[in-house]
Amino acid sequence: MRTRNFEVPTDLITEFAQIMENHELDNVIEGVTEDGEIEISVDYEPAQKKVIEHIHEIIDRYNDEHQADEEEDDDDETEDED
Repeated sequence: MRTRNFEVPTDLITEFAQIMENHELDNVIEGVTEDGEIEISVDYEPAQKKVIEHIHEIIDRYNDEHQADEEEDDDDETEDED
């Protein structure tokens, strides 16, 4: 059995929980980060590694999109100041 820790954005918690249920993965909420993300440790077997990789992809995609949105907001604020 292996364990992987995730920092799950609150916007993804429902999707994350569905994946946990669908694949019967044991998990524990460890806490909350300073950014408000939920720290969750997930136990999995080596045969379930693809599911773990899929979860990483979902979180990475969300973070990339969210970061792009924040950069656009910063650009808008800079233009407003001119």
